[in-house]
Amino acid sequence: MESRGSIGTNVPAMIRGWEKEGRARVELLAPAEGLPIGSEVTVGIRVETKGRPIHDFSHLNKQGLRVGGMVLLRRLRQDEEGTTARAAEILMLKEADGPAFVIQDAASCILPPPQGTAMVNEGIVAMLSSSIAARSLSEGLSKVLGGLEQPSLFGLPGLAFVGRTRGGEPVEVIVGGDQSMKGNDLIARMLRECPKDIIKESRTSGTSREPWRLIPFFRAPIDPDRSSKMSAQATNLAYGNADEPRWTTGNVVLRVIFEKWHICDASPADEPAVATLPLIDLP
Repeated sequence: MESRGSIGTNVPAMIRGWEKEGRARVELLAPAEGLPIGSEVTVGIRVETKGRPIHDFSHLNKQGLRVGGMVLLRRLRQDEEGTTARAAEILMLKEADGPAFVIQDAASCILPPPQGTAMVNEGIVAMLSSSIAARSLSEGLSKVLGGLEQPSLFGLPGLAFVGRTRGGEPVEVIVGGDQSMKGNDLIARMLRECPKDIIKESRTSGTSREPWRLIPFFRAPIDPDRSSKMSAQATNLAYGNADEPRWTTGNVVLRVIFEKWHICDASPADEPAVATLPLIDLP
């Protein structure tokens, strides 16, 4: 991990045991600043502001957090105090609250709350690690079918086709995310709905231009227990809407509620974060 001076990384972790002085032994569910996924470390909660109450792991244990439960470690880092986080937020109290799944290398957009309310209830998750580089739309669509299996499982699947025009302007064509569809039907829909001038602009064969990318995504409901926290996140980061989304990158935690996957956390990996438009500008 980075040494003193690092602000730290937001990363989900599973509780593996309790340690002295309000610390816990955790298993990282995503890579974090040099530590690979699956690393077990002992973590404490550090004090960054005098007078701020310390809600350490003994406090969370009293709230019902158990071994096998899941937390979000905010700004995890290693310095002279050892491995510490600025805070630990409960995502799941115990393993029986699952099943759960963590998507690494994701881009997230929290959608605005329904009219007349202040609480968000849906989000979009783009699976960057499943993106397909394409010298033409037809080439990309011929390769993307396997990458649509998980989006179809987790929510309403969709495809984003992103790249730059010959003049360097970013373009993001978003199709789907509004109904349950089979992968082949979504592919046919992208071919049908992508503007013809964009299909022409996206052809980069025989040029030095970067190929465009097809990025699978899905739209899913937000865990009601996390809606308040994610509503504040959406207010701070101004994600846009389903027609013109803005994105942050990091890990996304999903869990099943009444046999349906819900977004439990979509915190940016790094802070401070800025919601970016479009996907082509993300790493």
